[in-house]
Amino acid sequence: MKRKSLLIIAAVVWMLAGSMVLKTAYSAYTTFNEVLPWLVISLIVFVLFFFKIFSPFAVKNRNRIMNLKDDEVKFWKFLDLKGYLIMAFMMAFGILLRRSGLVADLYIFIFYLGLGLALFLAGVKYIYLYFKEE
Repeated sequence: MKRKSLLIIAAVVWMLAGSMVLKTAYSAYTTFNEVLPWLVISLIVFVLFFFKIFSPFAVKNRNRIMNLKDDEVKFWKFLDLKGYLIMAFMMAFGILLRRSGLVADLYIFIFYLGLGLALFLAGVKYIYLYFKEE
């Protein structure tokens, strides 16, 4: 497998993760009064996560991928151990938080909408990085 192919695998995984988080946001959405202020807060969550965490991570991960030796290019290498641990922690924490019932659906909606968009766009960033390599 070519190193660049790992960027497409990463793109698909991040876009799928973003889609699943957006689906959770949608399922948490009920009829809230005054939706616009909540969307503004979701936009702030998106900006923080995308520009401060996920976009720089994608660039750093792209650099790591492109520096792999040819014999190290296995499909699961689209993330390193730290990336897998962070992903597992985020998934476990999110599931526990939702199932605990400690957080109202409104706050799940706000946070997950911003987070889901940031994750999805990180996948798009991987596609951009793929074509930038050519």
